[in-house]
Amino acid sequence: MLFQTRRLRQAAAFQVITVEERLIQARACLDWFGKILADQSTYGFYNPVRHQEPILDALFFPLLCNPAAEALANIPTPEAQKALLALASQNTEILEHRKQAAAAFDLHVKHHRVLLTRDEIRQQYDLYNKNIGGLQEEVDILGGLLDSIETPVAPAASDEPSDE
Repeated sequence: MLFQTRRLRQAAAFQVITVEERLIQARACLDWFGKILADQSTYGFYNPVRHQEPILDALFFPLLCNPAAEALANIPTPEAQKALLALASQNTEILEHRKQAAAAFDLHVKHHRVLLTRDEIRQQYDLYNKNIGGLQEEVDILGGLLDSIETPVAPAASDEPSDE
């Protein structure tokens, strides 16, 4: 058995991909997703929801956070919106990543409306109220998230009554 698998193991050794190469590939993939998702008039035939899970995972990986946030801003699902909100609300995350996630959350709400439940919105208000005496940057981020939630949004085209 060892004799038979030796050639396979030798062939596999030539195809080893380093962590750095994987990160470069992941970042390139996320950059393309961001471009494709931002231009649905051209790339509307792609189904972005199919690829949502790996992008959600990448959002919480510091080296891939920014391109993942840009891609998630254009995926019209509650999961994408909740993930952006979760990252922006975490006081243990890197401040710049939180700001990027907050900006992507704002963009997501503007394009797809608020997709959160009442309880999730209430939790966000509670989090803001608990941190009101904390660091100003923290309060600014949490306040910006609430501003995004409260901003009136024009009805989506599919929600408008038809003339028929």
